[in-house]
Amino acid sequence: MDWIVFIITIVQFQLLAQEKWQGWVVALVNSGLWIILGYQQELYGLIALQLVLSCQFAFGLLRWTMKKGQANV
Repeated sequence: MDWIVFIITIVQFQLLAQEKWQGWVVALVNSGLWIILGYQQELYGLIALQLVLSCQFAFGLLRWTMKKGQANV
């Protein structure tokens, strides 16, 4: 599973670098996978990190959609 989340992380950052909103969604899903992986391998610091990053990704998606919504007006 660690290789899967590794590959998804690379895809996530490529989407974000291309300024695509899907990158934020992939980031949120990927954080969930990292949390599962951290729990399976008893890496509790990783779980805490991913919870913080999930909040940042959610706020990033919200800010991005609000910014794009204003541009369309």
